Amino acid sequence: MASTAYKQAYKEALAAAKSNVVMLHTLEITSELASTEVKDIDVCFVVDDTSSMSSEINSLVTVLPAVVTSLSERFRTVRVGLTRFKDEDDTTVVKNLTTDVASVQAEMAALVASGGGDGPENGFGATVQAAQSMVWSTSYSTRRNIVLITDAVSFETGDEGNSGINHTAGATEQQALDALTSRNIRFILGATSSFSNYNYGNLVADTNGVVVPRFHVDPLEDLVAALKLVLVVDPNLEPIYIIQARQPYELTLENGESKVFEPVAFRFTLPGQDDQGLQDLNITIDNVDKRIGDWVEAASAYDAPALVRYRPYLSTDLTTPQMDPPLTLTLSDIKRTSFEVSGRASVADIVNLKFLRLLYLRSRFPSLGNT
Repeated sequence: MASTAYKQAYKEALAAAKSNVVMLHTLEITSELASTEVKDIDVCFVVDDTSSMSSEINSLVTVLPAVVTSLSERFRTVRVGLTRFKDEDDTTVVKNLTTDVASVQAEMAALVASGGGDGPENGFGATVQAAQSMVWSTSYSTRRNIVLITDAVSFETGDEGNSGINHTAGATEQQALDALTSRNIRFILGATSSFSNYNYGNLVADTNGVVVPRFHVDPLEDLVAALKLVLVVDPNLEPIYIIQARQPYELTLENGESKVFEPVAFRFTLPGQDDQGLQDLNITIDNVDKRIGDWVEAASAYDAPALVRYRPYLSTDLTTPQMDPPLTLTLSDIKRTSFEVSGRASVADIVNLKFLRLLYLRSRFPSLGNT
């Protein structure tokens, strides 16, 4: 059995070592995102349709089919959507994300640039509504984007701004940022004047976004380049390497790559096996600095399973783990508190498995949601 083989590796390693040798236990917390190519893209255009924006809207209507055609050369599926906004709470989701580009183009052409002039536009509120109302793909092969096109700063709820109006609707910058990051949506600003005069900088920076300047001139090339710039791995889901020790260790993985393992307290029990061939590894990890908990929260935005790789090392030999390949399990039943994160990691017994395994997710098998 696979679990017996891992336990035997322990015995052999310890038997060959001196009595003062310490077994160093390590965990790698990672995700299938680390090896997944981004194949699909969702793009919601959030357009300021006040009276000063007519040329920008006309430009976008003209170039939209060409933008989608260019993106289709890079991505398997391209979905676009449209949200419009003006002042206060005047925000509307016009078209949800769809592959029907012509329908989105028609809705853009029907926008009437009018009004405005009473103060800053409601860009933060429109960003929140688009992030929360669009039916975004949760597949970890999809890159989600909001492209906001405006020629003005956004007010925050409660701000009076230059107009002296006390805005009671809309959203704050932090609420907009939270709506974006909780769904891993990248923010792209389509600027129509100097970016230094805008207050969207934190949304761009904190979502690894891009600024497309002078949007009213010719947005096609820069916009396509910005949307094609994707991150294969969500920066919030970079693998975490931890070791059950009081100090950090630089250890060499089975592939020869060196990693620094951080000292983090954790408890675990090596896997046994039930009569159905399942192996479990119960783990509890210290969450005092909130890093593990934040990682789990970020992972929950995807269908991608969280993985745990267990590697033991001998204190006298940091050049290779004592298990090759490492024990790789899927983390489930995750519970998070302010002090610890616990879960159950399991994998089917590959030795006794007769058929190839499939990961049954709702994104792959939609009917699962009806059972």
